[in-house]
Amino acid sequence: MLPPSAPADRVSTSAHAASPKSPRNSPGACDRASLRLLTSDATTKATWRLAVQSNDFAAIRAYTTPAQAPPTSRGARPQLPRTARADTEHIIHPDDHARIGSVKVGETRISLPGFTLPSIASIFVEDAAVPVGTDTDRTPLTRYLDREDLFTVLFSDFALAYIDGSLYRDEALLGGGADFLRHLQAAPPLAQATSEKGTFADGQQAFGDTSVFRAIVDHIARDADVLLCDDLGDEWADFIGISTVTRPPMVSFYHAKHGARSLSAAAFHDSVGQAIKNLGRMALPSEAMPAKYASWETPYRGAGAVTAIPRMIRGGGRLEIEHRIQEVRNAPDLLKRVFIVTSSLSQAQVEAAFSAAATGEPPSAHFVQLYWLLVSYFSACAEIGAIGYVVCQP
Repeated sequence: MLPPSAPADRVSTSAHAASPKSPRNSPGACDRASLRLLTSDATTKATWRLAVQSNDFAAIRAYTTPAQAPPTSRGARPQLPRTARADTEHIIHPDDHARIGSVKVGETRISLPGFTLPSIASIFVEDAAVPVGTDTDRTPLTRYLDREDLFTVLFSDFALAYIDGSLYRDEALLGGGADFLRHLQAAPPLAQATSEKGTFADGQQAFGDTSVFRAIVDHIARDADVLLCDDLGDEWADFIGISTVTRPPMVSFYHAKHGARSLSAAAFHDSVGQAIKNLGRMALPSEAMPAKYASWETPYRGAGAVTAIPRMIRGGGRLEIEHRIQEVRNAPDLLKRVFIVTSSLSQAQVEAAFSAAATGEPPSAHFVQLYWLLVSYFSACAEIGAIGYVVCQP
């Protein structure tokens, strides 16, 4: 997943600028819209989360906070091993073992002095108010990541994580994960999924039978009497569900992902980023709705084909859907739900990993990263009064 980020005013590549301090309940959620990212590599991902597993965390125990959920996590780099030295940990590149920076423990924060990485060495953050390449105060992305605390440090004490400039302790990972597992829902159709959207042809009337999209339409979003496909374009979610007949009424955002089954965080970076970035849209802001209604009146287009798949899948025509959305928007007890729907995760695998950790078996570094990434997603949802879920294979 790309990190939760909002587009900068102008970006010279496909990369987006992320704001570590941005409010998550505002559309787009970016208080640094005046920044742009410059890079000579148009394929480079612009924001990373640095994951470093330490074997000696004693130096930072004094900064441990009471158990609490962390703020939004950022994008990810693969875990980088390092060598230990007092309060400074060297970051060693896993491929050529070259030193690419340090993790330094200070009195108030952990910093990344001298951090560099070839893939982001030519990326700079500039003020978008001036022409591209003319900002004399532009900042190298590596320095920006350090200054804005856009990294995560993991430790051999798996209950600890340093995220967004703060240290957090969460004993749930080693305690069986009961609270975490309440956010997971198993959907058997995902075990048969072979793609996210399926293939497309002109005039096609439904998403492919073994696609994640089809599983959402037929099974996972079945409690939505209004179901809208919002994929592509100004996308808030792959699907938006409105439940007007339930009490309380509900608005649900569904973010779909397909991939090989694993316990790695890598499969979730894009979907978590998209989910968090669009939390502010769950209010269904009235000023944005006319453009949305117009886009939902057009059939779905995929892979160059103009299908006959309606974007207004359930709920009637535009006027009826407008009425239902207005009714839900004004409800004082509106329940907001966010679903990451993925075929790349198994509930049984997650339960097994928690059970092993509870008996003293150290969890893999990949699972620790996955845990903190999803806890951050659940926490970001809770901050705006929503409930975050992951729907996965049994």
